Amino acid sequence: MNDARPDKAHAVGINHVALEVGDIREALDFYGRFLSFTVEEVTDEMAIVYFGDQFINFIRNPDRRPDTMRHFGIAVDDKPLAPLLATIRNIKNCREAAALMGRQNDGYAFIFEISINQDPKAPQSYAVFLNAVGLGLPDRDYYLKDAFAAKKAAYQAYVQQMLDMIGWQDPADNAKAIVAFETRLAEASWTRAQLRDSDKTYHPVTMAELKALGSDFEWDAFLSASGLPKINRAIVTSDTAIPKYTSAFASTPLPVLRAWFAFRLTDRYAWLLSRRFADAQFAFMGKQLGGMTAPVARWRRAVAFTNDVLGQSVGRVYVARYFPPAAKTKIDAMVADIRKAMQSRIAQQKRFAQK
Repeated sequence: MNDARPDKAHAVGINHVALEVGDIREALDFYGRFLSFTVEEVTDEMAIVYFGDQFINFIRNPDRRPDTMRHFGIAVDDKPLAPLLATIRNIKNCREAAALMGRQNDGYAFIFEISINQDPKAPQSYAVFLNAVGLGLPDRDYYLKDAFAAKKAAYQAYVQQMLDMIGWQDPADNAKAIVAFETRLAEASWTRAQLRDSDKTYHPVTMAELKALGSDFEWDAFLSASGLPKINRAIVTSDTAIPKYTSAFASTPLPVLRAWFAFRLTDRYAWLLSRRFADAQFAFMGKQLGGMTAPVARWRRAVAFTNDVLGQSVGRVYVARYFPPAAKTKIDAMVADIRKAMQSRIAQQKRFAQK
């Protein structure tokens, strides 16, 4: 029955379910192994357990008989993040934090982005690039200019909201500290005009020179976790930012860094989690920052995600189905003709230049 009449209440869940258990303490211990909850009241005979704004009631019944028919389910919406958040909570020092930043493909946040691209000064070879990043807002100006003060305040509220939704401790204080940390990064980061200068953003360094630039950062742990433990050269795109970045990182208390990792992880995957996470992210990132009026349709997000993680595999199937060998032969012939035409034009221009 599909009845969405406006004069009826909209059900959002089931509350106050009574669950018979043999032992109250054992039941709390069992569910506490894999679920986070709040115990409102507990005695030897009963317990009231809150899951968010809903609760169930454990009632002791030592004479209960096995029941294979009646059952209930508990919906969870941040389970995919649980092992990643556990890793973040277990960070013990700056070395481990630096190593976690090296695991960029696993979704963890980082202040230095590593990529491998064609060397612009030596196109015949590839090079490792190191970019100073780490900002949650689109640009450094959002942190530093009064014109964006309202957006910065809204961002702090969004950080607090996300931390609260994953049950992180002290969400308000940590949100404030996270924004302060990113503000220090923004102060050190280069402007967009500086980053457009292809000569200034080409700063090759040896590993010894890189470690001298940021002497208070665990580069070996970071690069090893990135899968590049033995590189001897990297191209730094904003060299003067490096020492200020590493200083900000080293001087930030470890609990704040953990909270920063947790927030950025949640923000990165919010669109893949339950509706409340996706809606919270859209309300700030999509609506307030992006000016969008409605979120991208779920099916479009699903297609984008599939293309992101399986693009090459799906592409092979597409090519096999719609790009037969005969089509490739025709394309190769067309490319060869274009090359010949271009060679002819280049030769003609050379002759004109000589005259």
